[in-house]
Amino acid sequence: MTINIDLQEEPEANGEPPDRVSGILIILLAVLLFVAAVVVVLVAKQRVHQTSALLATPAPTVTVKAAASPATAQTPVSPTRASAAASPAATQAAGAATMAPNVSPTPVAPKTSTMSAGPAPAATPALSPTGAAAAKPPLATAVPTTVPAAPTPAAAQYAWYFGEGASVPPFRTTYTVYNPGAAPAEATLTLYPESGKTVTRTLTVAAGTRVAVLANDILPNTIFGAGITSNQPIYAERMTVGDRDGTTATGMTPSKTWYFPEGQTGDDFTTWLLVLNPGASPAALTVTYYPVEAKPVVKTYTAPPGARLNIAAQADVAMAVMGIGIDSSQPIVAEYGIYFDDQKAAYGGAGIATPSKTWYVGSGNTQPGFTARLAMFNPGAKEAIVKVTLLGNKQDAVTDLYALEPKSKDDVVINDRADEQAVAAIVESDEPIVVETVSYYISGAETGPVAAYASPAIAALASEWHLADVTSSDLYDPYIMLFNPGSAAASVKVTYVVQGAAAVNKTYDVGARGRLTVRVSDDVKGAVVAASVSSSQPIAVERLTMMRTTVGAVATTGSSVR
Repeated sequence: MTINIDLQEEPEANGEPPDRVSGILIILLAVLLFVAAVVVVLVAKQRVHQTSALLATPAPTVTVKAAASPATAQTPVSPTRASAAASPAATQAAGAATMAPNVSPTPVAPKTSTMSAGPAPAATPALSPTGAAAAKPPLATAVPTTVPAAPTPAAAQYAWYFGEGASVPPFRTTYTVYNPGAAPAEATLTLYPESGKTVTRTLTVAAGTRVAVLANDILPNTIFGAGITSNQPIYAERMTVGDRDGTTATGMTPSKTWYFPEGQTGDDFTTWLLVLNPGASPAALTVTYYPVEAKPVVKTYTAPPGARLNIAAQADVAMAVMGIGIDSSQPIVAEYGIYFDDQKAAYGGAGIATPSKTWYVGSGNTQPGFTARLAMFNPGAKEAIVKVTLLGNKQDAVTDLYALEPKSKDDVVINDRADEQAVAAIVESDEPIVVETVSYYISGAETGPVAAYASPAIAALASEWHLADVTSSDLYDPYIMLFNPGSAAASVKVTYVVQGAAAVNKTYDVGARGRLTVRVSDDVKGAVVAASVSSSQPIAVERLTMMRTTVGAVATTGSSVR
């Protein structure tokens, strides 16, 4: 803006002299110039301040997410609570005289998902979905998880451990070592009794063969854990058998955390946690029990170095159905055993070291006489919305959603949604959980279960599996369950190791989202002792062994190639 000031003398209007008027105008002009200068300085300072603040502000972090795999859109379902398994009696099925499952080498045909919540399980009414659960988006269809190929490990990495072993009558414990490779394996079996006085045996396992060791012959009248190391890739399993049935487990790798979605005390049930500390330092254990509809119970123990520790859960929690977690200061392995029916029947096996968002089950059996359930445990701090898809061989696929509260255990009774058939399952969760299958057998007019078996669910599919104990004899009747949850059919080759004879190869076709149960004695004559499975598609493999002289059974997963 330009200011024009006329300094010419004006005639006197009010008697003021001309010089005085000029002086006033000069003062006003000076004031205006001063104000303008102050404004300019203030504006300059403000711009400097803004520039300094901008330079001092850190650049924002930009996270780039990988593009999600395409998934089939499905209609969301209102979450319901899984039925609480307060006792086996709550999930009894109609009895039948025989325990042998009705199996066929015909694969299960692909089924179409109905995504219906369906009726609530009979044992416990379904609860209304909570607001928090309903706010979560529906889970997408699972993309099968596979085990990536791993580099050949060093010799020291060929090691498997077990928390269970008993030679106290009437128990018999056998450890089996399978060498599927082309070179002989020099292995060492170490037994870890409670006393810490370890006993070792050296084993030579020829290429393509299996060795079985009856631990009773080495450490009679004792309880112990075990470790098996080798200079070649090997696979190992354990079987402990008592009066009527027993437990089995696939070899484990030590971990500082272990979870058990199944635990029960009271009403003639006892639960034992079987911990092996193979290391050289004591392990401080924090055992947390999570009873259904009760507050957690925390206990502490010390697992001595190089020894087995027995924990009686019934001494810590008198009567409960519960999930269990173990945290350790040192790497350990942990199994569990549950005994019932006057302690003559048992089930159990390996704990689960790592929760997962996806689990696969190929061993569901709801045929007459059997009650099968999915035992689920959420060890996390957030509620998990769990989608369970049941794939039976007599009906279309059934999918339900369940809300599993933080740090809680609950069950899905498979019979309530897929009764009287062989059933596979896919379990998907928005939070990491642990899952296993538990099956009870009720014979004839019995009012409660007389036998049971359990198997951990499988978190990762693989194209190659090994089964170290597929003993087919006058005592044992083994079955192999092949589950293909993928969208393409799988061609599966099973190589059976036969004692005293050449290996036998069989090929099976397993349809997309199909399960195939193979009774080994129907397919291969002779004393089969082990098996290797290779598939054109990633699959899940489990093994079930029926006792021929009792109603007992044991089950576990195969070992995927490391």
